[in-house]
Amino acid sequence: MLSPVQFPSKDVIVSYLEQHPATKDRFFSDKKITEAVATVFAHQQYYTGGVDMAIALTMNDESEKLGLSDEIFYLVSANLKIALMDCANGKPIASEKPNETSDK
Repeated sequence: MLSPVQFPSKDVIVSYLEQHPATKDRFFSDKKITEAVATVFAHQQYYTGGVDMAIALTMNDESEKLGLSDEIFYLVSANLKIALMDCANGKPIASEKPNETSDK
């Protein structure tokens, strides 16, 4: 049987999304999408289908405000799902690889 995932506080979600590779683009924070999603998910417990539905409903509201195209709507929603599930599952955010030094 599937287990629900538990989301942390709003501040933790915002911080995580701002660092996650799928959602760290300034588009998410500039458009207030990160804040809106974190507000919905803070301290909540969802099954995977519920996560999908909550993202869709939140993005529908945000999309209307921002006038997002269908393509952007679906891309942003998919990226949010990846990052939010990683957040709820406590997956560490991999740091970017340091530049490799060449032999001289």
